[in-house]
Amino acid sequence: MFRFVPMALTYINLICGFVIICISMIDLDIYIVSCLRIIALIVDVFDGRVARKLNVTSELGMYLDSFADIVTFGIAPAFSILAYSLVTGSLVYVISLVGVAIVYICSSAYRLARFHTLQANTSTTANTHYIGMPITVNGILFPLTLSICTLVSGNNHLVFFIGMSIYMILSAYLMASTIRFPKL
Repeated sequence: MFRFVPMALTYINLICGFVIICISMIDLDIYIVSCLRIIALIVDVFDGRVARKLNVTSELGMYLDSFADIVTFGIAPAFSILAYSLVTGSLVYVISLVGVAIVYICSSAYRLARFHTLQANTSTTANTHYIGMPITVNGILFPLTLSICTLVSGNNHLVFFIGMSIYMILSAYLMASTIRFPKL
């Protein structure tokens, strides 16, 4: 009966990502979006742990978790920023952010694909470190950066777009990098 709990947690993550995209299309409420990202992050932390505790891990669950992660922590943040730029920015902002968003999404997908290819590696380093920043770190950093950029920029949309672009490019680099991040 409890064997479906990890999958349910993964689906909550996926649903949070979908709702973030929907909210971004209607009205980007950064506080609701930030709360949904944090909820998604929490359930993402626990879905694998619960699966291991209940001894119900599976390859399907592992891949489904990554698909949920790419939606919630890869596509949804990029979409949120693009939706916001369509409402508040000039065409130059939108075009430049499309490029930044593409780099961010591709780096997110690359990070998850690399994670799966390294899963077969059983070396000590693979068990104690991630290679490249985990995509879920954006569950904390993205809402934080979004809030800071919103507060700092006020009505100056150029400052907002520059701040978010720098964050997304830096995050994309860290996800695709070979820098080792300790597992917590």
